Amino acid sequence: MRLRAVLSVIVALGAAAPATALASPYADAVTASAPSGWWRLGDAAGPQAANAAGGSAGTWSGALSAGAPGALAADANAALAFSGGWLDLGTTFAPTAALSLESWVRLTSASSTRYIFSQGGTSTGFHLYTATGGAPVFVVTSSAGRATVTAPSALSANVWHHVAATFAAGTATLYVDGAPVALRALSGMVKLGSGSLYAGRYAGGGSTWRGALDELAVYDRALSPADVADHASRGRDGTLATAAVAGPPALTDATSATFALTASDPQATFTCALDGAAATACGAAPRFDRLAERDHVLRVTPIDRWGRAGQAADYRWRADHTAAPDWSPTPPETRIAATVPEVTARPDASFALSATKPTVTFACALDSAGFAPCGETVDVDSVGAGDHVLRVVATDRFGQSEPVPAQYSWRVDRTAPDTFALAAGPAPGAAEAVAVFASSERGGRFECRVDGGGWSACAGPLALPGGATTLAVRAIDAAGNVDPSPATVQLTRETPDAEPTGARSFTTASAALSFAASAGGALSCRLDGGDWSPCDGPVTLAGLAWGEHGYDVRADFPGGLRLEAPELRWTAAAPGARVAALQFPVLLHRARDGRARSRGRPPTLRFALNVAAPVSVRVERLRGRRSRALSAWTVPGRAGDVLVRLPDRVVRRLRRGRYRISAQPAAGAAVRVAFAVV
Repeated sequence: MRLRAVLSVIVALGAAAPATALASPYADAVTASAPSGWWRLGDAAGPQAANAAGGSAGTWSGALSAGAPGALAADANAALAFSGGWLDLGTTFAPTAALSLESWVRLTSASSTRYIFSQGGTSTGFHLYTATGGAPVFVVTSSAGRATVTAPSALSANVWHHVAATFAAGTATLYVDGAPVALRALSGMVKLGSGSLYAGRYAGGGSTWRGALDELAVYDRALSPADVADHASRGRDGTLATAAVAGPPALTDATSATFALTASDPQATFTCALDGAAATACGAAPRFDRLAERDHVLRVTPIDRWGRAGQAADYRWRADHTAAPDWSPTPPETRIAATVPEVTARPDASFALSATKPTVTFACALDSAGFAPCGETVDVDSVGAGDHVLRVVATDRFGQSEPVPAQYSWRVDRTAPDTFALAAGPAPGAAEAVAVFASSERGGRFECRVDGGGWSACAGPLALPGGATTLAVRAIDAAGNVDPSPATVQLTRETPDAEPTGARSFTTASAALSFAASAGGALSCRLDGGDWSPCDGPVTLAGLAWGEHGYDVRADFPGGLRLEAPELRWTAAAPGARVAALQFPVLLHRARDGRARSRGRPPTLRFALNVAAPVSVRVERLRGRRSRALSAWTVPGRAGDVLVRLPDRVVRRLRRGRYRISAQPAAGAAVRVAFAVV
């Protein structure tokens, strides 16, 4: 009887080409068991699922995907993925006295009842499914009643399990992975329901399978426990999976590691345990970050498609930053490029940061604030007036920071400077005056304006052009602030008299000097290196000796500032001897003693001599246009008024008539005056 059934299956298989080749241990075992229907589900596409036992094909409905990785070892046959679809397997399978159901299942969602096989309803037929939570359940209805057989534990998710159910000889048995897990006594004959046999859905509609199904097979007899165990065994690989691990170099500076995991079972999943920690599920490309710098070991265990743990593989490596090509024990140094000068009136600034190493991070601190991370460009806005400092610390990728922060200091100055000026001159004979000036702030520059002209850059000491009388100076500090009230000095031009008005001025040097200071300056002066004394310009100097002279002028300003003009120097060169203011009595009277008198006194010649020099005195008698020398002699002349009494011998020779007397210094011009004797 059984032989005829096997032969009929073989004949049927020969009549209808199977979906895939049967040459595999599992296929051989199922073939030998003579299934009534066998849907291998390796079809390239729907809507038909071929029946390898020769019966009616299954019909696709809903969301199904062909080509899913199959459950079997040594068999390339694919599986069918279910995500909301099912198969109608027709009505040809109609067992009466006994039946067997088997399938390889991979469950991805156990949130509700998921059907593997279903025929009939709540009071007819048979159903193989997983309950909520994933435990397999077999329900069969006979003429004698209804039996529900439930597995004691749930199926593992995302792994392949062999699930089978049999009914015969008064017993309903449920198998998981080739082993019986539960059974119930039930007599009678199978009470079939109307309608088709479904896979992946309850026959009456409703919840569908989530995951994949492979190798659906039904039998009109009860497979023996040995048959079920053989089928489950033939579908699995006899050896456990092995893993291969590819990872970072044995010595690396990286503190993260990425691995590539492969296994002898292409459907294997993995668990990973890093440095002795508990194993957890991991993908085929696990990554670990923020690893400590030390030795590490990753233990990888492959879990084959049937949920069996394979042989673990260890991968060892060491993380050490000194293995980096750019490692150096020298910490980086920061360079600060500033767009703001060291003194500025602007409240904003920008800085560009760089370092002596290529990969660094920066931390910045402004003034007394603490350090905080900053980028390569630092912008500072709205800083107040006063001194500021930006400090920067660079840290390389190995955590080395420069021990002493780099810094840039600058000052925000919004206060305009005060300007102070002093001008003096010119010295006798000079065409220019000289001015000196200063600012209340160090640094900066000056602009000057002479006699109301335009402003132009200047520096002291400044020579003022001849004839200039007014100088205005304004300071511009290093921050660019301009003194709104320039310093102004006014010079008064005076020149000494061209001619002396008397013997004193005629016989000494004199000079007129002009000097002035800007507002707030107290003047003091000294002549020829003498003592300083308060003064005020202009000043006229008289009674000076011939020769070199120097005049110093200084001004003291509030705050202790003192300006001193360059010394005014000049030479009062002694002139050639010159006679002036020659005087002699116009009329002389001869006395009885033969001497000539003027108002009863001996005649005296008086003249002024500008310098000490010998003077020749000459007396001549005039007769018409002719003259005849009467007497001549030389007297030593001193600067100033000179009185020369005529010698008695000359006086005695004076007769009535007209005469001329002259005084002539050596190399000088003669000065004459006429007189008469009566």
